[in-house]
Amino acid sequence: MVKLLLDYDANVNARDKNHVTPVHDAVQNGDREMVELFLANGAVLSDQPELLFTAVAHGYKEIARLLLKQGVDVNFRDPHGRTPLHVAVSNLRDEAHKTSSEDDLRTTSEITDILLEHNSDINSADNRGTTPVLLCAMSGRVDPYMSLVQKGANIRPKLNDGSTILHLTIRRRRTDINLIKILVNSGADINCLDLHGDTPLHTAVRYRNMEAARLLIERKANVNAKSINGSTPLHLTAYHAFTGMEDICRLLVERGADVNARRNRGDTALHIAAKKGFLDVVDLLCSSGADTDTPNRRGDTALHLASQERRKAVVRSLIAHDSDVNLKNNTNKTPFKPVLVYDLRLRF
Repeated sequence: MVKLLLDYDANVNARDKNHVTPVHDAVQNGDREMVELFLANGAVLSDQPELLFTAVAHGYKEIARLLLKQGVDVNFRDPHGRTPLHVAVSNLRDEAHKTSSEDDLRTTSEITDILLEHNSDINSADNRGTTPVLLCAMSGRVDPYMSLVQKGANIRPKLNDGSTILHLTIRRRRTDINLIKILVNSGADINCLDLHGDTPLHTAVRYRNMEAARLLIERKANVNAKSINGSTPLHLTAYHAFTGMEDICRLLVERGADVNARRNRGDTALHIAAKKGFLDVVDLLCSSGADTDTPNRRGDTALHLASQERRKAVVRSLIAHDSDVNLKNNTNKTPFKPVLVYDLRLRF
């Protein structure tokens, strides 16, 4: 039917009410023969760069190759600043995290190669500052990352929020630890800061990537680095201890973490662990030299906070570690005022 219409001079470049041309539908459906038929009958592609995005997104490698041969702009940017290469690498990332055949992954990788063969900008950044190699890092897989690096990708780009390739890789808990090792061995700065002041070690703890945290500590990452709000990695382990971070907390202390470091509001790691009720961390910090009577900016000690949250086991532990039961905070309350109020409520 299409051939018949073309024989009668149907306008191959006509657009419907959505401004879609016949060749767009052919690309969308992965019909290479139909695309070739439209091209043979005068289809104009120069004003349809979105066709390449469509072909790449659907994994139609032969159609992508055909469009590039027709001069479709390989570096055209969509409203988000992404090029077709961003889309291809995003597919590679997405395929890695779902049940996909080796053929799916191979096809996506081949499309990436086709785009690069046609001079796609390997270091092009989108509106967030994301480059293709950063997208590869976010996949957590070694092969796609190494492929782009070997083709000349810059391994030290940053997102607009200051996140480096190491930050992004660590955020994926399913990341192959070998990729993080490759980054570190390649000279990635293990103490670099994002705009929040977080180092990769902060990020590893915040995202509960314990394997990455251990690696960074072993590679002598700064265990006392402070973020914008004054948090050290130890503060974050005290906060996230319920996820099994006790071992990381112990490792940080063994590697010289300051157990009495204070955040901007004056809280130490002991304040945080006491308030959250993490007894094992409280015991570890106390036995490692934490000052049980350090007040925060509100004048609260760790015992005040444990008492306020009714953490009985923690209260007992802090008292056993000589925490002063008579210290008053800024509102003139001792640690036992909230306990007394709570007990009275239970009785009456």
